[in-house]
Amino acid sequence: MSARFVDRETPMLLPPDMRDWVPEDDLVQFVIEAVHRLPLEVLPPVESLKEDTVAGEN
Repeated sequence: MSARFVDRETPMLLPPDMRDWVPEDDLVQFVIEAVHRLPLEVLPPVESLKEDTVAGEN
């Protein structure tokens, strides 16, 4: 087993929030907001989905 060394002096490579790198008028901001507004409670729980189901087939 190899040791993993951590340099605590290395600054963060990514911002705490990736949205900090995206301009306010970027399309991704719209997508984030649209997904946030989706009524996810109407979707079935992941456990109830069949693994062998292919999109478009029943």
